[in-house]
Amino acid sequence: MRPHLPGAPDAASRAVARGARDPWADNARLVAATLIVVMHLLEPVLARSSTATGLYWATWPLRVPVFVLVAGYFSDARPLDDRRIVVLLRNVLGVYLVWDLVAFLRRGIVDDLWRYEPASPAFGLWFLLALLWWRLMLPLLVRVRGAGALVWVLALGAGFVPQLGQAFAGSRTFAYLPLFWLGWRLRQRGARGALGTVRARVVGAVGLAVAGGGMLLLSQRFGRGVLRFAGPYGGGWEQQLGEAGLRGLVLALGTVGALGALALVPVTRVPWWTTLGAGSMTVYVVHPVLVQHAKSVRAFDAVREPADLVALVVVGVGLALVLASPPVRAVLRPLVQPRGTWWLAPPPGSSVAGGAPDPASVRGPASAPDPDPASAPAPAPVPAPVRASAAACAPAGFTRPAPAPAPPTVLAPSTAPLSRWHPQRSAAGAPPPRVAVEAIGPGAADAAVPSPDGG
Repeated sequence: MRPHLPGAPDAASRAVARGARDPWADNARLVAATLIVVMHLLEPVLARSSTATGLYWATWPLRVPVFVLVAGYFSDARPLDDRRIVVLLRNVLGVYLVWDLVAFLRRGIVDDLWRYEPASPAFGLWFLLALLWWRLMLPLLVRVRGAGALVWVLALGAGFVPQLGQAFAGSRTFAYLPLFWLGWRLRQRGARGALGTVRARVVGAVGLAVAGGGMLLLSQRFGRGVLRFAGPYGGGWEQQLGEAGLRGLVLALGTVGALGALALVPVTRVPWWTTLGAGSMTVYVVHPVLVQHAKSVRAFDAVREPADLVALVVVGVGLALVLASPPVRAVLRPLVQPRGTWWLAPPPGSSVAGGAPDPASVRGPASAPDPDPASAPAPAPVPAPVRASAAACAPAGFTRPAPAPAPPTVLAPSTAPLSRWHPQRSAAGAPPPRVAVEAIGPGAADAAVPSPDGG
């Protein structure tokens, strides 16, 4: 039996790396993505409805914490290799920049706000930047003793640093770090195998009820700002210490509720549910633009009656399912799940001419470039075995005929065009293994992301 190395993916993660998807994660993502869309639609009317406010607070553990836990579960703690660097740059940072630009263009055209600030994430996009930092930090955290306690110190201590705010999602990156770390630790402990049992479902239901009840109690005393984690604490030291304790309580309830939700969702494939759950990334990046546009045209001013709230919930569920449908995903795939590598530069020390990427850098960690033969030490000569020659064994007067010359080698002219090296193929012409996107809770590329205010 092959030993399991610390930081290496387990069976579920290796299945994702081979292109397969875990139905349990997709089922959980669809629930979280749908709730996120519904809550974003209800946000403009929370001040007019106590029912919507209670629903917003009670379902918070099923939204942000679920995505962060699943993102950590499918993350790799081994040192970054070229393949995973490409995934982070293209499918996390690249997607963030594309949709942040889309949000900027919408604000400029509709609201006449032509101010481009990529360092300050647009509505709902902060999760992608946080995911980038989490996956860069994870290989470092696993080498620190007591990292489980350290992530909580960072989460609570980030509020005491005034410089950590919404810029580059710095405050939220540290605030949600314990949930990300816990997701990774659950994979190391083999928690996936304990799901699907009656005991797990009972414990999950109790945890979800406790978390929901606790969030409802907090909603009676505090505003939605305690769920945002978007900036430092306010007031003097006494108030800041109180806010740090409140943040710890909110994170603890979110952790319990998210674990309960993950224990309750089906672990096997459900035909329509699992299929739509694979499109959570599309739901995440597209719906904020639509919600913001609805706010700009004051579409929520007409929501007054309870029946209007029910209709808004139905619209949110329908919007999430439509955006997650395969036809919509197919149309938006180039902007949501890009696959091109034309932008790659050759790694340092690459021997590939013409500025093309080194094929070994795309094949992954198992395909390191061959060492330079000129720099390799010459092998020691191997003494030839002592044996009688054929001439010595031939009878007297026998002359061995000279070997026939080998036929000349005719090289067929190549029909391939003399163009830039195609990074999708190796030097031998065979396609490399598929570059997989680490899953989110986000596959980073398949996560739905919560709103800037924690929703």
